[in-house]
Amino acid sequence: MTAIAYFKHDGVEGQYFHCPSGLGSLSVASCASNYELAMSQKGLKEGRRVTCRACPLGAHHAGVPSGTGSQSRFVGSLICARCQHEAARLIRGSICICCYNREREVLIGRNAKGGVPSRCRAVFPLVMACIMGDGQRVEVRRFDRVASMLEAKLSVLRAEARACAFGWVAPPRVRLCS
Repeated sequence: MTAIAYFKHDGVEGQYFHCPSGLGSLSVASCASNYELAMSQKGLKEGRRVTCRACPLGAHHAGVPSGTGSQSRFVGSLICARCQHEAARLIRGSICICCYNREREVLIGRNAKGGVPSRCRAVFPLVMACIMGDGQRVEVRRFDRVASMLEAKLSVLRAEARACAFGWVAPPRVRLCS
C-alpha cells in the first residue's frame, strides 16, 4: 500500500486524505463506511460503492486485518465465470444464460435443432480447497458442474468477501497416511 498523506480541515473534526480511487477528499470514517457498505451482502448484490469494493485502503480504515479482506475485483460482479462476459443475470450465481443453455445441450446430448452439440465444453464435478482469510481456515468447496478450474475459482471470487487462496483436494486413494 502506498503512503497516504493525512490532513485536517480547519473547524472540522477527523482526519482526511485524498482518495486514490478519485473520490476526492474523504474522512477516514467515511472511507471505512464506504468500504463496509461496498463489501456487505446488500452492497455486493445491489452494486453499491463499486469503486470502494476490495480497496486495500478502505479495508485498512475499516479495521480489517491485513491479508484477510478480498482484493478481487470480481467480488459481487455480474461476470460469467465460464465465458467471462458481463451478464444481466447469472444462473446458480455463477454462469450466464447462454453458458447454461450450452451446458443443458451437453447434458441432454442434443441441441435445439436435434443435432449433436458442437460448441460446448464438457462439464464435470470438482472439489477444491479454499484457504480463507489469514490462512488459518480451509474450506472444501464442491461444484456439481464446472467446465474448468478457472470457472470454479471465479465462482468463489465472485461470492467471497474474504481473501482466499486455492488448493487441491486429493481423492481418498491418493492421500498419504502418516
